[in-house]
Amino acid sequence: RYPHAQCDLDYDDSGSSKPVEYHDHEGMRLTVLRASHQIYNEANRVLWATNTFSFPEGLTFQRFMMKRTISKTRLIGHLRFKMEWDCGLINEWNRNLSMTVVKSMIGLRTLRLNILYDMKQSLWDTTDDRLLYYTSWTDGLRRLSTLPLRSAEVAFRIREWREEDGDTSYWQKDDRAKCAKDLKKSLLNPQGAEIYADHQRRLQKSRVIRKRMEEYSRSTPTSSLSRRVFSTSAKSHREDRHDSLPQSTRPADVPSVDGHKRHRSHPGNPLNLGMMSNRARIREVLPKLKIGRYEPGPTNSLTDVPGVLVHTQSIIRDPPESSHEVRTGVTTILPRRDFFNQGCYAGYFRFNGSGDMTGVHWLDETGLLNSPIIITNSFAVGAGYTGVYEYCIQKYRNSKGICDWFLLPLIAETFDGIMSDIGALAVKSEHVVHGIAQASSAPVQEGNTGGGTGMLCQGFKGGTGSSSRLIEGLELDEHSGAKKPVTYTLGTLVQCNYGAQRDFRIGGVPIGRLFMDEDGKELQSMAWAENVQSDTSTGKKDGSIIIVIATSAPLHPIQLQRLAKRATVGLARVGGWGSNGSGDIFLAFSTAHEIPRDPEVNISGNKPTVSQRIPVLEDTSINALFEAAADAVEEAIYNALCMAETMTGLGAKKVEALDLERVKSVMERYL
Repeated sequence: RYPHAQCDLDYDDSGSSKPVEYHDHEGMRLTVLRASHQIYNEANRVLWATNTFSFPEGLTFQRFMMKRTISKTRLIGHLRFKMEWDCGLINEWNRNLSMTVVKSMIGLRTLRLNILYDMKQSLWDTTDDRLLYYTSWTDGLRRLSTLPLRSAEVAFRIREWREEDGDTSYWQKDDRAKCAKDLKKSLLNPQGAEIYADHQRRLQKSRVIRKRMEEYSRSTPTSSLSRRVFSTSAKSHREDRHDSLPQSTRPADVPSVDGHKRHRSHPGNPLNLGMMSNRARIREVLPKLKIGRYEPGPTNSLTDVPGVLVHTQSIIRDPPESSHEVRTGVTTILPRRDFFNQGCYAGYFRFNGSGDMTGVHWLDETGLLNSPIIITNSFAVGAGYTGVYEYCIQKYRNSKGICDWFLLPLIAETFDGIMSDIGALAVKSEHVVHGIAQASSAPVQEGNTGGGTGMLCQGFKGGTGSSSRLIEGLELDEHSGAKKPVTYTLGTLVQCNYGAQRDFRIGGVPIGRLFMDEDGKELQSMAWAENVQSDTSTGKKDGSIIIVIATSAPLHPIQLQRLAKRATVGLARVGGWGSNGSGDIFLAFSTAHEIPRDPEVNISGNKPTVSQRIPVLEDTSINALFEAAADAVEEAIYNALCMAETMTGLGAKKVEALDLERVKSVMERYL
């Protein structure tokens, strides 16, 4: 419910009504009720589909959308946005036009933009027809271009610059008209969804390149002046990534390059990173490889699931900055932005228990998840726990400064002590706070990043990987009672730190043993460097894997437990079998339901209460999700291996990345 000052409705007065006469006869009452119900449903559709909803600011739009059910937002046909393009307000629009919100407006057909421009002309290249895809100032509008819009109107206005402002080079009328034309063209492009997906892929690659360039710049001796110039240039590309995080809570060593924390590397480049990366995901390495029968999502990543947000941070230090080499990090997953107040159903499966995932007793008890999912190293579980509390205390304490709520954080771990000085306790609670605040719907970074920075897999360098699948289904229409088509999304993220080369397979091909036959030896990545072992050390350790599965399908907790078990199938296909010392713990959650933390129910009473109706998938139709989960987990592990890069870590131990050219050569015989 909003005042007209906040949300205006332009009503369509073209319709007319006629009085309806009916007799109050006992035999006609049921017919009248049915007719009234039908009239209400049809009128409701007319309200949302024919009127134009106008919003003067992004926050008002966000609140409006949050108060409406999905069935209503899908009917919205016409929107008008009054935008102000300056540093603060445009970021607000970009945040509130999230992909989750955009995907809920599948019925949108008309978009009108009235943009008040408050920036210098030099920031724009009006001769570029792909303007919309070259600037972060239109991130939100870029997402709208994925919708099947039929009409778009764009108008630019500028603020009048005063002489004392020192700038009189504001846009001319022709410049504004050209930009408006380009923007409209991009919004109405029939290939908008494909262009957006391609942009996301290119964006992920550019972030990796910028990250490598930053690391290379720090590891190569240069003058202090050139270092400052590079740092300033890199920061200008991503300066908006930390806007929502108070300065006091940011880790001091987090550069504003790509949201991924990196520390200075010593001369000699211990990460073996050059100016450009030759790494690629499994579908690019082996285009002919078939991994299941379901198509991947737009970015083939966990964040394809609407509402799911991810952030990764890496911590890399070398002596004398630290006593020993540090190669670790944190991965943050938010089931939704408001994870605290709106819970979701979740379930887990313990394939082998030599590891930890906190908070799972509460999942067993209630099936409810109201926490971020933090994945890090084994010695950083406490920092993860504290970080979640620090974020929630700061954001959700009551007006008296008291925390009058209950929360059990969900923290998972794998052991990176072979490549990193795990006893340095490099991960701090502020890194977790930073990750929660900066989590986004961008494609998940893969390889040597996040909690997977120092991880090893199947004899090679491992790390973080992700994948997704689209599954066609049917759901009951609440208006007509008929079943209508619907597309569910399932996404996975893995932090893999397990396995031996001899067991490694790709598409069923024993590629690990084929490599061993050619080399005459087996790679021993799961062993400490000799110069860091004690006399009693065994020299080897079993690893672990954490797998997170998210889906938009409406599943209840028991179904999610069953879904989590299917991660085992994908793991086994690649070569994992759950060794005695391995911590293989899998989590699955559904974003379909929003379970309120504090429903308006008298909990002190004795009356069982139903306050909401929750649809769930029929068990007999769940096989497609089981199959997709196994396929997506398999591909996520491949992506972690393919995107990981050769790394030198604790005690100068060097672990090679999977040789992609060699993989191509061997697999050509089988594909």
